[in-house]
Amino acid sequence: MLSLRISGLFKVARVIPPTKVAIAFGVVTLILTTFSKDCVRAQITPDDTLGTESSVFTSAGTMVNGSPADLISEGAQREANLFHSFSEFNVDSGQQVYFENPDGVELIVSRVTGDSGSDIFGTVGVLGNADLFFINPNGIVFGPNAALDVNGSFVASTADSLVFDAFEFSASNPEPPPLLTLNAPIGLQFGETAQPILNQSQATLNGETNIFGQPIGLKVQAGNTLALIGGEVVLEGGNLTASGGRIELGSLTAGSFVSLSPSEDGWRLGYEDAQNFQNIQITSRSVGEDEIQSFVDISGQESGNIQLQGKQVILRDGSQILAINLGSELEPGGDVVINASESVELLGNNTFIMSVTLAAGEAGNIMLNTGRLLIQDGAGIFTDSSSGTANGDFVQATGQGGNITVLASESVELVDGIISTNTLTTSGEAGSITIITRQLTISGDGASVSARGASPGEGQVGQAGTVTIETDQLTVEAGAEVTVSSPLGQAGNLEVSADIILLDNGSLTAEAGAGQGAEITLQDLDLLLMRNGSQISAQAFEDADGGNVTINASNGFVVAVPDQDNDIIAKAVEGQGGDIDITVQNIFGLEERPAIPGNGTNDIDASSEFGLDGDVTIETPGVDPNQGIVELPGGLAPPAPSQNCQTSGDSSSRFTNIGRGGLTASPYDPLSGDGVLEDIYPAEQDITLTNQTTSSGDSSAPPEQIVEARGWIVNARGEVVLVAVEPDASAGNLCYLNSGSNAI
Repeated sequence: MLSLRISGLFKVARVIPPTKVAIAFGVVTLILTTFSKDCVRAQITPDDTLGTESSVFTSAGTMVNGSPADLISEGAQREANLFHSFSEFNVDSGQQVYFENPDGVELIVSRVTGDSGSDIFGTVGVLGNADLFFINPNGIVFGPNAALDVNGSFVASTADSLVFDAFEFSASNPEPPPLLTLNAPIGLQFGETAQPILNQSQATLNGETNIFGQPIGLKVQAGNTLALIGGEVVLEGGNLTASGGRIELGSLTAGSFVSLSPSEDGWRLGYEDAQNFQNIQITSRSVGEDEIQSFVDISGQESGNIQLQGKQVILRDGSQILAINLGSELEPGGDVVINASESVELLGNNTFIMSVTLAAGEAGNIMLNTGRLLIQDGAGIFTDSSSGTANGDFVQATGQGGNITVLASESVELVDGIISTNTLTTSGEAGSITIITRQLTISGDGASVSARGASPGEGQVGQAGTVTIETDQLTVEAGAEVTVSSPLGQAGNLEVSADIILLDNGSLTAEAGAGQGAEITLQDLDLLLMRNGSQISAQAFEDADGGNVTINASNGFVVAVPDQDNDIIAKAVEGQGGDIDITVQNIFGLEERPAIPGNGTNDIDASSEFGLDGDVTIETPGVDPNQGIVELPGGLAPPAPSQNCQTSGDSSSRFTNIGRGGLTASPYDPLSGDGVLEDIYPAEQDITLTNQTTSSGDSSAPPEQIVEARGWIVNARGEVVLVAVEPDASAGNLCYLNSGSNAI
């Protein structure tokens, strides 16, 4: 078993709302109802679609591991490919069914041409090293005792056919393979339907468990692929294991095509020609008083990879995706890639996606590409360079933790959820985090985006990685944090590019205990709003220098609600304080002075306890209303020659309004609407101008002045609006800028 030293990752345990549980079980119930199978019915019946090369089923035809096993033999062999065809294929619990593997055969393909799905409740194996593809367009269920005994790859699919260059081995239009050389298959083609696949396997074939002591479920050997490619794909208390291999889960719609290509870890599947997808659920199953989670696991001595492709990908109830590198060589761990066209959801305490190295090689990377990401109620995504006990031996990583990349076109929301990279070792560095999304919200005391090194008592002097965020709006609230922290070593930097940053009892921190402090850079800002004890802190410990804080809001504002202990800090203890550089149109509610925790004031502090203070620079490149009106150069320009109307004897001039005539508009004039304007005066109206100078207004009236903003209000849409007059406190949702009172 494996014991990892991972602390503080899951702080809050939550109960999944009953409605969501009902939805999950509703999907599983629908799948089971679709099949309408009798679990004890065991029937394997070859059909006659292969003619004289039909498959042969022999009950108790061989002995495997000292027990009788059913044997499937004959079939149509074409070079390295062997084809089987059945009208029914079901395996009972306790039953063993093995495919014979003739010499030279590298791939065994089986199809089901009948109109019912397949229940696999026992063991399916191959007496050799060939890969096994199993196709039934009507659906497939792997029961609690389902097991695989294969040395090659295993691909189960509800596709209609397996496609070769010039031939489709189809279940709906069954024909024998042509008498010609067939190379490796190139894809899976779905027909008019895309039926589900359900896995409930908790098998421990020959007593084998994974590194956590959990049942292996369905398993393939190192260097091979385990793939479930169907409509809805549900793991309900069902495990998948490919130690050092590859796991593929794909959820497609009718008419889809999935490409296949051989690789060093078995088979790689491509979804570039698939337009629409269905859902993947990895959830738990109740058995009596026990809750059985699902594990998807590629951990091992060699690298492996996991790829999930669907519309919605949902992990819940403590189910986990694991990629743990135990190798002694420099081989990197396997990557976890999840592509979900609509959303990825991780729900419930100890529900997580984890990539860890306990070896000299790096941990694998985690990459999510989706529309929306939700991590909630103690769930998390993390990579780690760690130490622990594996199979009774203590191991410690020297390799770097993996990177986490999240691309979410709409939103990322962490509600007591975590995205984290960690290191607890001397030389292993934490990986970096990159999040690119339209809106990022981090909420709750247990919520964080963090790249961390070890804290005192947890481990030793490893460097934290970098956190990079690109978003339209970043909200950090209710005790949540975004942090790069290495109290015993050097941390990476925190870089945020956002239009709006809202900190409401939230923090952006960069902490270091050695060397140059970590830096915080906030750029492209229109508004930074801080309230309820929020902090932006690049603090250093011991003899480390404070990190620099750079805030670029040259076209916007930095606002802190008065008297709420909101601070911007670049402090140090024995080292040099960091520099704070703020470029902004205007800054409200903050002053440069020592930041003392709990003092209630909003402070900007770049001090050092040893007196090696950093610099604080605030630049306001816009117009400063306090400077008054800019004086224009003296002197008058000579007037341009003019052509006056000729005067008549009565000392008056005359012009005539002839309606819509006049000069053609210049290309440089502003565009006007094409609506019809109503004439003010009748055409041909004569207007007489006298040769007298008249005033159009009171020349003594003062010019309009620019007035400094005196407060702000929050309008009905939640937007902060600066106002030039003192707001009425009785109106609510307002704040004064020139006093310590506020009415927010």
